[in-house]
Amino acid sequence: MWLLLEKGADVSAKGWNVLTALHRAAESGRVAAVKQLLEKDAELDPMDNYGWTPLSWASANGHVAVAKLLLEKGADLDPMDNYFQKPLSRAAQTGQEAAVKLLIDEVAALESKHEVYTLMPLSYAMANGHEAVVKLLADKGAALEPKGSYSRFPIVSQYACDLLSVPATSSECERVLRSAKRLITPDQSRLAIDIIEATECLKAWWSRGYCQKL
Repeated sequence: MWLLLEKGADVSAKGWNVLTALHRAAESGRVAAVKQLLEKDAELDPMDNYGWTPLSWASANGHVAVAKLLLEKGADLDPMDNYFQKPLSRAAQTGQEAAVKLLIDEVAALESKHEVYTLMPLSYAMANGHEAVVKLLADKGAALEPKGSYSRFPIVSQYACDLLSVPATSSECERVLRSAKRLITPDQSRLAIDIIEATECLKAWWSRGYCQKL
């Protein structure tokens, strides 16, 4: 690569998915390559098609040395990608404890807030079973109960989790199908799909006691 750079290769050229050489080097943890690119004034915080910066790639893949080098050179600590996640959330999602610690020590925000979503590194770590990262974030003061749009509607959120998630067992699938079948009697065979769906929804809410809470 050094030879290409000496011959005048464009260090900020973008290829597939708008990835630069710095993205690729950070993703694969190539510290020497990252140094060489930065010495040639490569753009420090370019975003790919998904809004990921080199720091995002380094953090998600646990390349602490690369992440530290990028931060030392002034990389943006909290860039938000197209899915409203920041490098800390990416590192927490993939269980990269050392990268999480580095970013926290650099005072990365523990919560990534968007007008619709409240996306927390702690939530991603818990969802993916990364216990060490969960403990680290909690010890650093991450809120255990974020106040976001979803937490303002706990009943609807619980309904979505219970009814719209893929059932864990076939017996649950069969229960839902049997319930819908009982609804479609010969004299009700022309019920529209949305009516069937709404009826099953209300039956589920009632059986779980949600209607009494409204």
